[in-house]
Amino acid sequence: MRLLLIQSSHLNADGTVFKSRHLPYPGLALPIIAALTPGDVDIEIRNDYFEEIDYDDPADLVAVTAMTPQAPRAYEIAREFHRRGRKVVMGGFQASLFPEEAIQHCDAVVVGEAEEVWPHVWEDCLSGRMKGVYRADGHPELSGLPAPRYDLLSRKGYSMLSYPVQTTRGCPHRCEFCSVHRFFGGSYRHRPIDEVVRDIKATQSPYIFFIDDNIAANRKYTMDLLAAIKPLGIVWGAQCDLKACEDEEFLTRAYDARCLSLFVGVESLEQESLDAANKPFNRIEDYSRILHNVSRIGIAPHVSMIMGMEGDTPETFEKTYDFLMAHKVPVAYFFILAPAPGTPFFERWEKDGRLLHKDWSRYGGDECVYVPKRMTKEQLEQGFWRLFEKFYSMRSIIRRLLWPPKWNFRTFVMLKFNLVHRKSLRKGIHPLRG
Repeated sequence: MRLLLIQSSHLNADGTVFKSRHLPYPGLALPIIAALTPGDVDIEIRNDYFEEIDYDDPADLVAVTAMTPQAPRAYEIAREFHRRGRKVVMGGFQASLFPEEAIQHCDAVVVGEAEEVWPHVWEDCLSGRMKGVYRADGHPELSGLPAPRYDLLSRKGYSMLSYPVQTTRGCPHRCEFCSVHRFFGGSYRHRPIDEVVRDIKATQSPYIFFIDDNIAANRKYTMDLLAAIKPLGIVWGAQCDLKACEDEEFLTRAYDARCLSLFVGVESLEQESLDAANKPFNRIEDYSRILHNVSRIGIAPHVSMIMGMEGDTPETFEKTYDFLMAHKVPVAYFFILAPAPGTPFFERWEKDGRLLHKDWSRYGGDECVYVPKRMTKEQLEQGFWRLFEKFYSMRSIIRRLLWPPKWNFRTFVMLKFNLVHRKSLRKGIHPLRG
């Protein structure tokens, strides 16, 4: 028996398939699916971003995963395999939010997390009785899960190859632009630390990125985790909230455990934008102190900024640039607000007629797909790209990273991040889209 797992790419504006060999790191969904499949099955993982899809593959089942911007391409892949007589199942955020849309292109759809339903999907495929839509009954227990099949991932095609490891799922916050709680639930669920350590070892890599939405969600768990990974000698990064960055003990222990960077959602310098996004725990008056705190400990803050929220104006772009330069932020990621399906922004703006279209390929955070409140669509897009390009100009890179000169491992890695991102931007490509 053979299972083909596919991570779909996204479509360019002209309908062609986007290809890249500069993705930041692999996804985790397909290695998990592979681990949940019986060990005697021949399994292959293909990444549509940098590998070609063989539609004549004799797979007994083809499984395709996609986020919202990748959905149209995923549907193309599913339709072509289905046309050639292959059984196809789809999963991921988009298929879970719109199963009635996804099922038009395949034989079955997995709604929600796969751990409890995937064995049934595989058994039904073998018996020829696939049921259409498979829904997870709540959220699965995270203990006792097998180690993801990292051995099936290609080691090519990634600009900063760090292997993804997950310690926690879910989020109690209700940020208006985020659909994580819709998919993973509204509370934190932690995995056993010994199984996390097992997964880290299974990657056989010295570089790890913890893909949790907040690595510091539970302080005791986090401290125990840091103690467990310190002896492994890995270099790692993670996402966390601003509150965690005020915890000196957490930062110090993370640094001692060889944390290189923390990805932090600053999101906006406009209070109206934060209020509209239901993110009151981000306090603008604390930003400077927090960023200084992280850098002082020796960890590189990677800052996320969302442009085009309700309080943003044409002046917000320069204001954001000046703030990031003043604090010598080593790496920043800018996104145009993408009202993802399943979020309050999407539902409210759809009702109010502010959505310009539902071409999912264009919901990737680098294009405006709605009517902004305090500027035009053109002003938002032009300001966004100018800000991105200015931040990753050579002048900016030198000022933020290389002056005054201070060479160490962190500076070297941050310089590589900057140069790789600059290369993508010179091609007109968002750094996190390839």
